[in-house]
Amino acid sequence: MQMSAPIQVSLKQRGILKNALGQFESYINLIPIKNAEPFIKALLDVEDMVDHETIGFSMLSPNPPIVILVKRFLRRKELLEERGKILLKCFKETKGIATVNYLLLEDENRRENAAGDQLLADKDFRELKDEFVRKLDEMAINSPEDLMNHEHLISILYSWKRWGDEKNVCSWLTEQTNDANGCIKLLKANVIKSSSIGMDYYVAKITKIIKLQNIEDFLQVKYIQQNLSGIDIESLDADSKDALKAFTEAVGQREKGITNDW
Repeated sequence: MQMSAPIQVSLKQRGILKNALGQFESYINLIPIKNAEPFIKALLDVEDMVDHETIGFSMLSPNPPIVILVKRFLRRKELLEERGKILLKCFKETKGIATVNYLLLEDENRRENAAGDQLLADKDFRELKDEFVRKLDEMAINSPEDLMNHEHLISILYSWKRWGDEKNVCSWLTEQTNDANGCIKLLKANVIKSSSIGMDYYVAKITKIIKLQNIEDFLQVKYIQQNLSGIDIESLDADSKDALKAFTEAVGQREKGITNDW
């Protein structure tokens, strides 16, 4: 599976990249195991382009199609050590970080709950986490804009904070949100879509909300409010306006004693 960059971008712009990738699951066992490295490298890079829109938010939300593909392919290798060797090598040679983040979160959850059936051996699990943190530390310095604009920013931030230096992560995010533009990026990344179906409509109604706790795990809400003061709302695009509205409503509800800390 070697998708060229133009094809990836074209599929994403047309809104069908996620569905297109999902079609590969039926053929995963037909891909020669000898092609493990080029196949997984391609998947790791593509995942960072797949939209992370979900209804609700969870650190262990339903797996994106690419995560499923990588897991199923690696599990064709019976030895955990072989899986880890392939995945770590591919991760070091690609720019993608989202898929490895999901895989690490899942394997950590299995360890914490003694669930068994781990994807990786302990040694490889630790090395992969170290490489994940190293990549983000480097990205934060060399390409902060790319990180702030990442499709999976919030999940990545939580993992980076958990496995890396929490103080440095929060300091970096503070720097990135020292103006209105940075704050809007953070708010857009924090938007959660809630769906509901009423008697007077036949399709799910989507409501966009922001959970303030997801911001306060890194920054103070007042800091965001201060940096957003005086912002020209009319100059914002639709998604930015929705994010700002969701944030304003969340702050207003908290002031009334209403919380959404579900």
